[in-house]
Amino acid sequence: METYRSVFWGEVGMLKLALYVLVTSGLVGCGNANSARRQTNQNSQNPSASDQALPNPDTQPSASRSLPARGPDTGKGDASAAQPQTRVNSSALTAAAQAFELPARTIETPPRKLWATWYRTPRFSNLETGFELLDMNGRALGPQLSHRQWCDAAMEGSVQVLIGGDWKTFNYAGSTGTTQVDCSIYFSHPVGRTRFRLARGPFGDGVANYILSPYRTIAVDPAVIPYGSVVFVEEARGLPFTMPDGTRRVHDGYFFAADTGGLIQGNHIDVFIGIEAKSPFPWITSNSSSQIDYRIVPDSDIKEALLGLHL
Repeated sequence: METYRSVFWGEVGMLKLALYVLVTSGLVGCGNANSARRQTNQNSQNPSASDQALPNPDTQPSASRSLPARGPDTGKGDASAAQPQTRVNSSALTAAAQAFELPARTIETPPRKLWATWYRTPRFSNLETGFELLDMNGRALGPQLSHRQWCDAAMEGSVQVLIGGDWKTFNYAGSTGTTQVDCSIYFSHPVGRTRFRLARGPFGDGVANYILSPYRTIAVDPAVIPYGSVVFVEEARGLPFTMPDGTRRVHDGYFFAADTGGLIQGNHIDVFIGIEAKSPFPWITSNSSSQIDYRIVPDSDIKEALLGLHL
């Protein structure tokens, strides 16, 4: 028995020796991770077709980004049938934000309720005589408007005035203790103490150095929706509207909290619709009892794209 054992282990030793010779000669691989890493680095200098086909997990579509064609998965669509959401570079996403073509995404934040009104930047021609726009120091800024026009400008918070062939935009600067114009026949809110300044944005300015962007900006109560938040309203997605330059668009459902107002409290938002005199969206009812769902969007790339429209 001992003889057989000696012979057996002697043969095993010979096999080990033979295997060692093969490995060190490069004829047999031993599966070392470092060797595989070196091989990959070498191939990266002159990649083969098979190497180029290897997927990069950092650039592949994420299943968690898929959703129905009409916005976040709220049980109204088949999420499994949705197309995967690929990552988009920042310049492409900025262009998509300008065209109202931001991609639909699954939003994990819980839905909340809001009700909506709308506001605009009215356009008027300068009058030879009328009610002047004054700054905080009481100095005339140049434009003169009719009684109703002045009150509309004060109520909306911004106004475009045609002066010598050019449109100039003036914005709410604050209010003083002195009433300049009695607007009580139009509005119960005491807007007659409003003072103005030349606006930075073409349609007026919001809060925190934001400018207004038509059909993107919403005025909010910051205690409910913080400034700089992205809000998704599914009811808005897919609805057509017209931009101030006449371009027809279809809304993607995303809005940016960049403004506020004295009458904006709680879950009430005010949607900025540019220069139009009427809202194109049926979900904006101006009725606090008619509430719809919204979600806060946490995606930093969407926020960055919309922020760019407000700077």
